[in-house]
Amino acid sequence: MNPTLPIELGNDDMQRMSHVLRHRLRNIAAGIRGAVTLIDEEAGTAIPDGLREYFPLMLRECEGLSDIANRLSLFWADPSSATTPAESATMITARLVSEINRRFPNVEVRQRIDGDGMVPDVMTMALREVLVNACEAAPRGIVGIALKPEGQQIGWTVSDTGNGVPDANREQAFLPFFTTKPKHLGLGLSLARRHCQRAGGDCLAKPPVSNATEWTVALTCAKATDTNERSDC
Repeated sequence: MNPTLPIELGNDDMQRMSHVLRHRLRNIAAGIRGAVTLIDEEAGTAIPDGLREYFPLMLRECEGLSDIANRLSLFWADPSSATTPAESATMITARLVSEINRRFPNVEVRQRIDGDGMVPDVMTMALREVLVNACEAAPRGIVGIALKPEGQQIGWTVSDTGNGVPDANREQAFLPFFTTKPKHLGLGLSLARRHCQRAGGDCLAKPPVSNATEWTVALTCAKATDTNERSDC
């Protein structure tokens, strides 16, 4: 169940809340990491093997807390202030596919590239969120990614062979903290949409095709001529 807030909060309120949350999350992660390191150094071989096995797990949890803190700081960034360096859409795609292959070795990633163009590099974060979401939905399935420029628009379509998303939840999936997955925070797709909107585009859900759920990341902005130029969206 996803709780709803009894009052309407403005963007300034959410920014203050996210600042407090990420500050506390970072402090918790740093405290746990420091305690584990200190115990390991001080106790050394006196630590039972059964207990030592939990150390890597605790450190991974710390990394997860730090990741959540960093994502919270990105979510409530002011969209109007976004001016990011430009990068080739095909380079972003290739780099993220390589990253996904390492992170999700049981997922088969299929690519289709129908052109290229320069896009704000904030799209790296947007596309990563959508790809990770697709891989988590189909951990042993197929994830497709297609890149197709159309005029001044650069569009990615990411599909997966997971269980899909009910029609009633299709738009809700882009709300912060909405998730149907156990032990997930529900920030991925909302962050992807936020990043796309910062770049002058959007992140939308398309109707399912067969057993696949398609998510489209669409970017509209003036194409830059090289990676040193900045988007003027």
